[in-house]
Amino acid sequence: MHEKNLTVLIVDDQNWNLEVLESYLHETGYKIIRAESGQEALSIIDKTEIDLVLLDIMMPGIDGLRVCKILKGDEKTRFIPIVIVTSLDQKSDKLAAIEAGADDFITKPVDKAELLVRCASLLRMKEFHDERDHAYSNIRSITLFFSDAIGKFDPAMFSLESAYIEMVLSMLRPADGEEGKPRHALIAPYGKAGLTKGTLYSIKDSKISEKEISFQPSRILLERFNLMDRQDDFANLPDGGVSEAREWLPEDFLTETGPIENFVYCYTDTNLFACFNYGRKVNSYDVQVLKDLALHSMFFETISKQVKENEEAFFYTIMALARAAEMNDEDTGNHLIRVNEYAYEMAVEMGFSEKMATEIRYSAQMHDVGKLHIPPEILRKPGQLTPEEWVITKEHPSYAAKILGGSPRLETARQIALCHHERWDGSGYPNGLSGEQIPLPARIVSLCDIYDALRSARPYKPAFDHETAYKIITEGDGRTMPGHFDPQVLAAFKRISERFQEIYLEFKDGMGKAS
Repeated sequence: MHEKNLTVLIVDDQNWNLEVLESYLHETGYKIIRAESGQEALSIIDKTEIDLVLLDIMMPGIDGLRVCKILKGDEKTRFIPIVIVTSLDQKSDKLAAIEAGADDFITKPVDKAELLVRCASLLRMKEFHDERDHAYSNIRSITLFFSDAIGKFDPAMFSLESAYIEMVLSMLRPADGEEGKPRHALIAPYGKAGLTKGTLYSIKDSKISEKEISFQPSRILLERFNLMDRQDDFANLPDGGVSEAREWLPEDFLTETGPIENFVYCYTDTNLFACFNYGRKVNSYDVQVLKDLALHSMFFETISKQVKENEEAFFYTIMALARAAEMNDEDTGNHLIRVNEYAYEMAVEMGFSEKMATEIRYSAQMHDVGKLHIPPEILRKPGQLTPEEWVITKEHPSYAAKILGGSPRLETARQIALCHHERWDGSGYPNGLSGEQIPLPARIVSLCDIYDALRSARPYKPAFDHETAYKIITEGDGRTMPGHFDPQVLAAFKRISERFQEIYLEFKDGMGKAS
């Protein structure tokens, strides 16, 4: 397993003391930095990551006790172990060192064995703290990640692979002072066919790049996947996974990444993802964090699937209800599909969000659901309606509002169904609303419904071509007038009228699929 190159700072104003301490520590493999004053020591620690400080007390300027107090009083440096190394051996001196925050006390002349044992002990404690601190940082990252995810969670758009990518990248982003160290994440589909292709994400200096790669996993790695229990599907591999990684990663990947220092992976029923080169030793905390991230993402996926299934059932139900109303009317073919598409294009043109434009699209088909309450003989009457029949027919928007009820999920559909026969100039029905009293979705569908009615043959009229329908809506024919429409809706129609023609031809009765 890759070990961090530990750095020890030795501080003494006497050069020969520095020489002795450095010679004692040389065989440990620690990186040694020397400082000859308290001020120099503070300057070094401000710029360099230090794991342990051996600190003399008696120094000119800022003495060792003052340096110790400063370091222990700073949130960034208070967990750096400090060993006071001094010729002072009075009880009061030791108490002063402890009061200043020192972690240990060694009296000169220094015994080499004692020094090495105490340094090793303090460095182990520092490593445990660093792991705990890193785990806390990762837990905080998880909290922030999922707080953000919950805030913008859209079940219809959720992708487990996208969630994995986001969470792995969030884990691998460099910490302060670690920019320049490349990190990598591999996301690959996993299934019975095995692993052969995936996407490699490289992160350096906060910049992310991706590349599709091909690879062949080793037999050992696949056996790990196949034999792992579901509760033990994360592996912290021997030697940081370096040997395993080299067995199945392509040569061009290794060329791009350079040396691989560590490697931790997770797999689910659908995906494998692996993280390379954390920039620090991978430990059990990292494995647990990845596991928690994956489990949370799979929880989101479960919710997403359930919501999508409910949405499909919802759309099927409203389509069935709309079709039932249409069957009670004259044979209008693909009228509902076309009105849906017209309304969607108009909503997009007028600047609605994609979510709201889609809601208007599926709500538009409910505009005539109230005709379920109108006798078929009136709806299908080939001739002109009597005044009494017309009064009955004009009640269908009010019936629709009752059918759709007060569910917030159907509020847009209810607005459209109730108000799509209202007119901008106040001459519509059932309530004689005018202007912005009419909900905007209803104003949009009103024009779309009239356009399609003009394009369609009825017992009382022939089907008009696009040019004629456009002219009637924009110039009027006595029955339909421009003043019936919201000026902004009318202006949007003029801009995209050719799209209406395309939709009509695409879903022309007998050609498009009514579903």
